[in-house]
Amino acid sequence: MSLIDEALSANATIANDYDPSRGKPPAPKIAIVTCADPRLTDIEQMLGLAHADVDMIRNFGTVIDDDAVRSLVLSTRLLGTREIMIINHTD
Repeated sequence: MSLIDEALSANATIANDYDPSRGKPPAPKIAIVTCADPRLTDIEQMLGLAHADVDMIRNFGTVIDDDAVRSLVLSTRLLGTREIMIINHTD
């Protein structure tokens, strides 16, 4: 079984127990721009934040380019985030 097959199977299992209350619109409190490096997982947990409180914006190199600015504008104007954090890393 491929990794995609395993992921789809796990998703089907979770979908059976879906809680409709999770379907409400997102309302994050902070936007975090960070690197797309997969080693940077659980940033919310490291910062003591709930997943629902964070709009995570990832790109390679944590570059604040036009795409990141567009995402931040949408995050603040559409989703209502009020703070922006940039997390760079090395190695």
